[in-house]
Amino acid sequence: MLLGNANLDINDSEGRPEALAALLSTLQDPLPQSAGGKAYPQNGANSRHKGDPALDTANWPAADGPGNMRVDYVLPAQSLRILDAGVLWPDPQDDFAKTVEAASRHRLVWVNLDWPPTTAPTTELRTEEENGPEGGVKKCRRFPRRPMEEEPAREGRQCHELSPRDGDGLNPDCRAPDRAATVGPKARARKPRAARSRATRARIARLLSNARLGGPVASARICARILGAAP
Repeated sequence: MLLGNANLDINDSEGRPEALAALLSTLQDPLPQSAGGKAYPQNGANSRHKGDPALDTANWPAADGPGNMRVDYVLPAQSLRILDAGVLWPDPQDDFAKTVEAASRHRLVWVNLDWPPTTAPTTELRTEEENGPEGGVKKCRRFPRRPMEEEPAREGRQCHELSPRDGDGLNPDCRAPDRAATVGPKARARKPRAARSRATRARIARLLSNARLGGPVASARICARILGAAP
């Protein structure tokens, strides 16, 4: 989900509309509209605009200014299902119109989504390094989504490294007196407590990074693993 004030109208403002068009092509544009923007007088600068006035989200002077434009956006990911969208710009005859006008030149944009998503995203954005004339250049591209990191197989008793029940991140059962005999030979070469804590924090950071790239469904699964609620 991307939302904010781009301060750029793809049809009627100065700037780089091709950059905004490229952004819109990677997300969903719900094209939110309002009765107030549609009913606003189309004189002055507004009369020269090419865009649909119902899509406008900002009210600037038309006589000596740029006029009304669409510069505020709420752009959901392509994996999300949009139910409805609009701009909070009431018709001039509405009693609420004066309140909205006094609040700001910008109008509130809203989008109603089918939540939670029924399907996980199939792609993710990742950076890769390419060899250019000046050395390595990192570029962000879309790739097929990587599978979630799986827990490594262990011998004997299962020791959940991310259990919140213990300060050093190890299940108390794994520190039983017979741990070396029941967990396996690797248990005899335990790292110092500080090293284990650093490794655990690094692993959590990697999981959270994958959650941000993988979308809300992956985030829920990874958070469950961190809290010890999922295998």
